[in-house]
Amino acid sequence: MRKKIEEYARQLNSPIFSIPGIGYTTRVSILSVIGDIALFSSTTKVISFTGVDPSIYRSGEYKGNGLAISKRGS
Repeated sequence: MRKKIEEYARQLNSPIFSIPGIGYTTRVSILSVIGDIALFSSTTKVISFTGVDPSIYRSGEYKGNGLAISKRGS
C-alpha cells in the first residue's frame, strides 16, 4: 500500500516535495489535507490552512524560548 501511495504522490509533482526537513509521510499528509497547492495564492495561506505555523509565547517583556506548532488550521 505504501508503495502505491509513494508512486501516486510522485506523479503529482507537487512543490511540497522540495521542502527540506519534512519527511515523506508528513508531505503526503499535508497534500491530502490541502489538495491542489496551486489553489492557494500565497505560502502564508497554505501554512495557516494546514496549521503548521509556529506560535511564540509572549507576555509583556517575556518572550518564550520554545516554539510550538499552532493548533489552528485543518
